[in-house]
Amino acid sequence: MTIRFRCPQCSTEYQVGVEYAGRQGKCKECGAVMTIPSAAPAPAPPGAPSVAAQAAASQGVHAQAYTPGAPPPFPVKRPASVTVVAILQIIFNSLALVGALFAVLQLAGLWVKTRESQMIWQDSMQRTWTAVRLPIATIVAILWIVVSVGLLRLRRWSRSTALVLVVVDIVVAVAGVVMAVYIYQFGPLAELAREQPGLVRTAMSVGFAVGIFFAVLAVGYHVLVLILLTRRKVADAFEAAGRQQSAPGGFGRR
Repeated sequence: MTIRFRCPQCSTEYQVGVEYAGRQGKCKECGAVMTIPSAAPAPAPPGAPSVAAQAAASQGVHAQAYTPGAPPPFPVKRPASVTVVAILQIIFNSLALVGALFAVLQLAGLWVKTRESQMIWQDSMQRTWTAVRLPIATIVAILWIVVSVGLLRLRRWSRSTALVLVVVDIVVAVAGVVMAVYIYQFGPLAELAREQPGLVRTAMSVGFAVGIFFAVLAVGYHVLVLILLTRRKVADAFEAAGRQQSAPGGFGRR
């Protein structure tokens, strides 16, 4: 079912789905801001989609009823959760790139070395983990920044790519928790802790607990991102935006 109305400035005629009653948009011809009236649906013009087709097209939160080949009448509203996730991912992965740079400098011997850091780098398991994790984390961080820009623009490819990156992040974060337990409890730092006075051992234990907490928090964060990006409302928004971006024209003039 649709609402037909005209622009109050230039009288250009439009037809939109009833779910857009009360919303605002700009006229494609003159740029005037219009409020879609709440009115009884008008009979569909010849050649327009059937009532059944329009009802099927409007099942999603952001889906819109329109004739074949025409774009949705108004820009799709980006879900707030997508905006928050994209901004946080840009921030977190920019910091991850900085951290990767420091790790490379330390491995190259160009950064300050402590006894603890030397013991960690001399451990074969830690060296293997670093050699595997560092390039993966760097590539993923760069991809996340690019994908986050796509999320802000509601590009369909960005959502599907983000879901893959989230799974990779979860796997890497879980592996990081396992490595932290190894280093502090069974690896080089466990040996160092046994040589220290009681107060130092306590401080190291607190540091281990804090490290594990943030590692587990990272796993939980990525699981939350996965849940948000798979919500029906978010999927509908990307689908509707994809149709709008691929269709010719812009405002759905009738």
